[in-house]
Amino acid sequence: MEIQLTPLRAAVCSERATTLDVLIRIINPEHLNRVILLSDGLANVGETNPDVIASDVNRLTKQGVSTSTMGIGDDYNEDLLETMARSGDGNYYYIQSPEQLPSIFQQELLGLMATVGTNVTLGIEPQNEVEMVEVLNQLDVNQNGRFRLPNLVIGNPVDVVVRLKVPAMREEIDLCYFRLSWNDPEQPQSQQVRVALRLPVVNAAQLEEFPFNSEVRQQAILMMTARAKKEAVKLVDGGNYLSASLVLQQTRQQLLNNPDLPMSEPEAEALADLEVPILGNITEDLGVDAIVNSCDRYLSNSGAISSAIHLAAGPELLEECRRLGDCEEGDAKITPGYNLPTPWVIHAVCPPWRGGSYGEGEILAQCYRRCLEL
Repeated sequence: MEIQLTPLRAAVCSERATTLDVLIRIINPEHLNRVILLSDGLANVGETNPDVIASDVNRLTKQGVSTSTMGIGDDYNEDLLETMARSGDGNYYYIQSPEQLPSIFQQELLGLMATVGTNVTLGIEPQNEVEMVEVLNQLDVNQNGRFRLPNLVIGNPVDVVVRLKVPAMREEIDLCYFRLSWNDPEQPQSQQVRVALRLPVVNAAQLEEFPFNSEVRQQAILMMTARAKKEAVKLVDGGNYLSASLVLQQTRQQLLNNPDLPMSEPEAEALADLEVPILGNITEDLGVDAIVNSCDRYLSNSGAISSAIHLAAGPELLEECRRLGDCEEGDAKITPGYNLPTPWVIHAVCPPWRGGSYGEGEILAQCYRRCLEL
């Protein structure tokens, strides 16, 4: 399999064109084409709507170019980069330090060399009154109702967990068909395989004796946990802290109800660490002169606390923050509270934790001093 790396700047257009248009012009349909995006920040120039960006990336995928994303540091938009990778049929990586980049690039290139299928979709077709309850994976669905899967890579299994509601039956028949389709770089036509699910028919007493499959239960628990974390993040971003805490608590209890599974205890502990006591709402009238918003260096409305404060303050607050410009770590800037009951909002840029050897303590202390000065 041949891999060709084409630099984006090698294509020069005489008229104005978007990055997407340029990429479509230089792709080679006989090769595997992939964009690798590295970002250490937020989408704050040009198109910033995550839905529009994801749609553009998906359009690029349909043209034969996949997209992998890499977030460096702690200030980038994780949800956006993960959505772009999912829409772009690529991979998403969190990179804590630049030293990880060589191994990540090596992993990407080796993955391209071992790729045997692209544009992979899975169709699930229940039969004979069987109902599909849900797919636990967080998968996109195409216009034909099929689930989009990652590329088929040699040695990399793809696990899909499906819940089916199966009525009582008198004889063994096909319960569900699974249709896997993909494009093979070495074949001109789309490839497809279709398999049927059948289960033995037993009476109620015999069914009680059938043991659960521990591997399937493990995968189901892990996917439910991942879903709960994402749901909790969305609730927190919307200011619904109590509901977020309840989601985490319920999922944690489900994990503790399965103590025999290896990952139940560590996952339950991880969820417990995410739970934060709800002591009050910073956007309410607390009888103070100012509140402190821990924000990124762009003074954006990204993040749970910032989004709640900006939502309550109104759009004027974000406009004022944009006029103030960027803010360095350890520094802070002050704005009016606008629609908030508190007169002033202090926007502080706290340092991300980098292991403790980069002066995080001193920078955080400077944040406190700067807030008091303002």
